[in-house]
Amino acid sequence: MSLSRLPPEILLYILGYLGSKFFAHDLRYLTISRTWYHLAWSILLRDLHFTTRSLRRFTDNEIVFERSPLHIVTVDLSLVVRDESSQSPPTDDLREASGNEGGIDTSSTQLDSSLAKLAALLLQCLGIQSLRVQARGEGRALQLGGPAYLHATPLTGLLSLPHLTSLELDTAGCHLGSPPNSNVHLCRSINSLLPSLRRLRCRMEEICETLLERPPSNTALEEVIVNLSISQISDTITSYRCPKRCKTVARDFSQLKLAMETKAATLATLLRNPRTLRVISHELPSLNVYAFDAITGKRMLLANNVEWDADGELVDDVVEEDEDDLFDSDSPVTPQIVW
Repeated sequence: MSLSRLPPEILLYILGYLGSKFFAHDLRYLTISRTWYHLAWSILLRDLHFTTRSLRRFTDNEIVFERSPLHIVTVDLSLVVRDESSQSPPTDDLREASGNEGGIDTSSTQLDSSLAKLAALLLQCLGIQSLRVQARGEGRALQLGGPAYLHATPLTGLLSLPHLTSLELDTAGCHLGSPPNSNVHLCRSINSLLPSLRRLRCRMEEICETLLERPPSNTALEEVIVNLSISQISDTITSYRCPKRCKTVARDFSQLKLAMETKAATLATLLRNPRTLRVISHELPSLNVYAFDAITGKRMLLANNVEWDADGELVDDVVEEDEDDLFDSDSPVTPQIVW
């Protein structure tokens, strides 16, 4: 029997195994037949993967844009922002990540507009369950405290989706900007999602313990990983850098880490079925990366460039130096000369 003669329910089930990437790889796969087209289209839109450039194309295409809300389940954003005034040409890796062989559209205004349109669309999607946002910079856009090429306000719209069960937000690769005297607080926005989330992973240049405040209602959270080590995000910047507490200027990393670990330990006692609840950070002056297990209270030494949920070697509590900004790339280092 030909596949096209199968009942639509069975054909849709079969196409689901092919997945969204199969049809996105070559849109001609959609055109087998009229019945096939309508079913395959719903599979294509189920799992959306966007680069900086493809996000703009999607939000500017009114026909596709209006047909999407009924089908979207997961959204994956891999955003690359680059300083337009930089004289260095984009790397091959950057071209591939941006999906643009001829050049990179890094207009922060355009990116903000695309993210705002996407947020408005996703608010109509009752079936959306998973959101992943990864943003990294190139040139000055990668520097801590440098110019803002991605802004927090449109991200707040994405963090207002009421039906999310999985959220992964990693914006430590670029500086987030916000208007003066703005009330935008991403940690508060994420915290408001805890009642519906089952999985949360987060790393940002500015972060605070509000992220892990007690949820306003019961939560089914099973996995929470907060990464406080802004490191290994670029081949050209190898220093281990620290985030700062939201709405502050100084980077008092030891106090921030203690506050996050304390809140994580408290949150672990409130969850019904916690499987993973850890805070990742690096210690000074060793620059080793550790994971604090908030469920057991133990600490593990992690290898370099491993997944955030990877197992490590159990260690005793580590004593670090009081000089929190010893290896912070934002902090000037004054050499001491001993005669």
